[in-house]
Amino acid sequence: MVDVPARLKATLEHLVTDGPEPGRPWCRAWTVEVDAAVVELAADVSATGRWSLAAVGGYGRRELCPASDLDLLVLHDDFDETELEQIVRAVVYPLWDAGLKVGYAVRSAKEAAKAIKGELDDATSILDARPLAGNGPLLHDVRSRAIASLHKRPEKFLTALTEADGKRHARAGDAAEMLEPDLKNGAGGLRDVQSLRWAAAGVVGSPGLDPLVSARYLGAADRSRLARAYDHLLAERVALHLEMGRAGEVLRLDLQDAVATRLGLRDGATDMDTKAHRLLTAHYRAARTVSHLHLRAWSLLVADASTGRRWARPAEKIVDGFEVAAGVLRVPDEQLVHDVALPSRLLVALADEGALLDRSTASALRALVRSRGDLEWGWNDTSREQFLSVLSALPPIITMLYRGRTHETQEFLSRWAHTSAGTGSCGINVRRRKRSRQPGLY
Repeated sequence: MVDVPARLKATLEHLVTDGPEPGRPWCRAWTVEVDAAVVELAADVSATGRWSLAAVGGYGRRELCPASDLDLLVLHDDFDETELEQIVRAVVYPLWDAGLKVGYAVRSAKEAAKAIKGELDDATSILDARPLAGNGPLLHDVRSRAIASLHKRPEKFLTALTEADGKRHARAGDAAEMLEPDLKNGAGGLRDVQSLRWAAAGVVGSPGLDPLVSARYLGAADRSRLARAYDHLLAERVALHLEMGRAGEVLRLDLQDAVATRLGLRDGATDMDTKAHRLLTAHYRAARTVSHLHLRAWSLLVADASTGRRWARPAEKIVDGFEVAAGVLRVPDEQLVHDVALPSRLLVALADEGALLDRSTASALRALVRSRGDLEWGWNDTSREQFLSVLSALPPIITMLYRGRTHETQEFLSRWAHTSAGTGSCGINVRRRKRSRQPGLY
């Protein structure tokens, strides 16, 4: 047998110096190599009875970054300590010898089922589990029972996920607003997308983003946008690991030029158009996309976890003729007309309620603007005063505008491109006003 630790070391060195581009191609290449090594090592296990070796966490999702931990799960049918030790020695020890950070858990099928009910980390790890060696049906059985258990009590699972997300956001801050964003743990970071995948298991009964599309928590276009944003954040994380030579989640200021270079970015023609600025611009766009779609879907998932899934959600309240349900505001079809006050009315309602715009309403508004060449929402005295009153109530409106899609805002609000640049027809310098009220935004 070829020396597996030496081969893994050489492979990682090659990928670091001459591997694929940062992002999913790099992660896939490294995951394939590690999979092959683990399968080869597990072939020496001679234990009798049913056992299964699975990749979990980022390894299970095939998202191994250069300095990622390698997380494994060993499932078994009541093996004794000697048999379990053989599996660990055969597989884990050589991976340690290769210099990899390996974490592993050993569970009997009964222990796994019990742990899933009591520990969030155990539940989410089994949702991402991917079989590597041993008895595949054992893992499939445990995972199927775990999903059924979470789906039976979705409110408990969603509550635990919501609390964990809240604590994580409080520690790491907002990845869409900070100069040194946390790529994984910040609001709008990679973990928010993973939380959506896990939440689908509880509410829909199947983990992943595609089930959320089928269940109408995400639109097909949302799914594509979310995937692109996630892949961009993943590419940043790979580039960050490559540059640091170790694990890290925070895109520090002193590393941004180097990370930008690894991602193929170059300085522009002006002193203001640097590659670091381009990096942060692309990052904020991706993080805002994740944050916006996560928030909008999450409010509906939490509501349905507690009351049961509903295809039609009756309005909980009416605000200026708009319907609000589960933290989402929708515009009735009869109001989607040429009304100069509609944009400002809608912004006021969104800000006052702290709500997010319904996905179908957003799509209808985009379609209306694009299909009606003569449709132009402009400004009058009333709409201007409403808009200014909303801007004075920061930060809710800033959160809504910046977590949404900038080009959609430009379509919806006449001359928003000029306004957001600081010289709008509202007669105020919006950028200066935002900076003074919420400096962390820039």
